[in-house]
Amino acid sequence: MDFIKVYAGFDGTRLPRLMRAAAQHRLPVDGHAPPGMSLARLAALGMRTVEHLDFDTFKECMAGEDSSFDRVIAARFRNSGEAIPAIYAAFAAAVDTPDCHARLRRAAEAGLVLTPTLVATYMSHAEAQRLLGVLPANQRSGCELYLRQFDGVSDAVRARVVEASRRLVGMVVAAGVPLLAGTDAPTFCAAPDESLVLELQMLADGGLPPLSVLQAATSLPARVFDAEDRFGANPLSHHLPEVTNAAFATRDGDE
Repeated sequence: MDFIKVYAGFDGTRLPRLMRAAAQHRLPVDGHAPPGMSLARLAALGMRTVEHLDFDTFKECMAGEDSSFDRVIAARFRNSGEAIPAIYAAFAAAVDTPDCHARLRRAAEAGLVLTPTLVATYMSHAEAQRLLGVLPANQRSGCELYLRQFDGVSDAVRARVVEASRRLVGMVVAAGVPLLAGTDAPTFCAAPDESLVLELQMLADGGLPPLSVLQAATSLPARVFDAEDRFGANPLSHHLPEVTNAAFATRDGDE
């Protein structure tokens, strides 16, 4: 076993006990933001990374109960008629407050590292359509389900899911939270290889500087996951012969 992944079922009582037990066995803990705990608290407890840039991650920034997740489920699986891109855009606007920015800064100071997995939640209609054509057959139904949220809505409404992504990424970048590149593949339209390239582009579109985008997929995960001895501490280092494992991918049209 290399690490422990936790989901939202761990609350403020159970998670600290798990973290102590994991530390005794020298096992790192990664996972979702559980209810009732701030991001700063998670980082202080020693959670190595928090996954996803979604409703649970920003729950502490909402005043009172938030129904966004339930509304997305109702729209996606029960045909409620509400536009999912609009739900995400409204949520992003609601958490974009001075209080939430301050909470993110405290989390960054406590050592929080986020893996946003933007392609799993905020992929544009055009990119999802494109990736549908390259997905393996066993993943296409999931992508078709994702695409259904764009049916019957205008291009302006479709674009709101991308606007939400950029707004939320901009918040965490401004707060100084380190970001890792992850895709949550094979969720929805997240195709192997292609989705990682798109994730990097979406991080850049949200305001992550070019060098940080590169580091999000290279030196930062190597450091966070204690693999610098295999993958190198600096992706721009001229000491490339010292790196023992490396892989490169290009897209059509790249030079």
